[in-house]
Amino acid sequence: MIKNQTEFHTPQGQEGKYFYTYIARLGFFVFLYLFFSLLQTTNSHFINSDFNMYAYGALSFIFFNSAFVFLSWKKLHTNFLYKTYLSVTDVVTVFLFIQMSHYSPSQFVFIYLGVIIFAGLLLSLEQSLFVAALTCLLFNVNLIAFDPMTPALSYLMNNFSFVLTAYLSVSLSKHLSELSQKISVQSSEITEIKNLNSLIIENISSGIITTDNEDQILTFNHSAKDLFKSIDIGKNISDVLNINTKRVNDKGRYELSEDNNGEKRIIEAIQSSLFDDRGIKKGEIFLLQDLTKIKKLEYAARQQDKMAAVGQLAAGIAHEIRNPLASISGSVQLLESTSNDPENTKLFKIIIKEIDRLNNLITEFLEFVRPDKVNEEPVDLNVLVQEILNMVKFNKQLRQDVSLETNMISTRFIHADYPKLKQALLNIIINAYQAMDKAELAKLSISTHNEEDKVVLQISDTGNGIKPETLNKIFEPFHTTKAKGTGLGLAITHKILENHQAKVFVESKVGEGTKFTIEFPGKGDLKPEEARAVKIA
Repeated sequence: MIKNQTEFHTPQGQEGKYFYTYIARLGFFVFLYLFFSLLQTTNSHFINSDFNMYAYGALSFIFFNSAFVFLSWKKLHTNFLYKTYLSVTDVVTVFLFIQMSHYSPSQFVFIYLGVIIFAGLLLSLEQSLFVAALTCLLFNVNLIAFDPMTPALSYLMNNFSFVLTAYLSVSLSKHLSELSQKISVQSSEITEIKNLNSLIIENISSGIITTDNEDQILTFNHSAKDLFKSIDIGKNISDVLNINTKRVNDKGRYELSEDNNGEKRIIEAIQSSLFDDRGIKKGEIFLLQDLTKIKKLEYAARQQDKMAAVGQLAAGIAHEIRNPLASISGSVQLLESTSNDPENTKLFKIIIKEIDRLNNLITEFLEFVRPDKVNEEPVDLNVLVQEILNMVKFNKQLRQDVSLETNMISTRFIHADYPKLKQALLNIIINAYQAMDKAELAKLSISTHNEEDKVVLQISDTGNGIKPETLNKIFEPFHTTKAKGTGLGLAITHKILENHQAKVFVESKVGEGTKFTIEFPGKGDLKPEEARAVKIA
């Protein structure tokens, strides 16, 4: 999941235990260094200059020795020689410091205990007891040298405390190792869960956005980034989704419109509040789903249902109307032949003409509802569109100053009935020309391109556009906005495209124009290579 966070990894398990023990050991000697410095500053008469020299010399050696070990501290948990070397040199350094300072070793027992504790955390029980025994030996040498009158009980108590400290330190080290191991296992499990969670969120098709209580974006996944290019950490959610989240109730569901390179997309957003285990609101979560294709499919399904219903109705009505019309036409022609009145003859001709017009309309209607047999063949859509545009160019009944823009880059065949598909596309292009009759800027844009396993044809004009209440009816029979139109042109066009398993989507804005998007199943690459791009003359 994309988020504004930098992760810091620290050593885990046994490695982590030795690392932190080493840091604590170094901190202990830093404390001693500061302690002696404070004594020298506050009570310079209490500590003589020789003592200062020995103390700082011993601590300096320990620091340099620590620096050497730090360069290879990771080997502390794999090579016991490093650990033993570190502990033994600490004990010997403390012994030499006390020996040269000429002070009673009883005053520095806490330093020996500190060294033994750190040895116990680093070494095994046997090795720790060895360090404790060495400490006892050197401590006793110090006592004999500077305080020979020390009671035997004091020797016993000090030596016992060294051995006991070594044993307790090893026990503590064992418990720390077990605890560290458990923490390491749990940390690995948590990391696996986090990685799985991130993997699921990143690969889910829905967009996910989380915000804080101030509506600032905290996290989002790649699907959300694909839907909203302007999204970024720290942005206000209302600047990205163009909504007022304060006016939306919990679990609110609403639809958004988003332009993607000039193509309108419909996005469903589901908003819900985020609460922690104490019931405190931490922010909001938004689930986003691109409904554009679903809406298009719903529209296509509605159109198909309408066409099926109209078709069933049309078949019955057409036959019922045609038979009476034939009888009426025959009767009128008989009356015309026996009439000597010029006025009646004129009226009879008008009646016969209108009957013929009705017969033609019924013929078109039956053509519309009759199941078509598509004679499929490989068709280069680029070439077909070029042929149609060449035909339209010489049609004097259409506006001649239309600016034409083409981008024919489809590289795949479609399987189609060439004459029928030509009829359908010609009807759409003529309608586009007619829609731009009174447009100030007349521009027709046509493009083809591949999209997955489809060939997509787009036809856009800058005409009057279609009103929203009319847009859903444009493929219905007998629905027309033209004075002399029958309303069957686009209905037949839709049926032809439907028989070619093509999907038709229409977008339009009043005063701006209309765009037809037609998706054909692709059937393979065009050959030869030079035929892949057709230049429209």
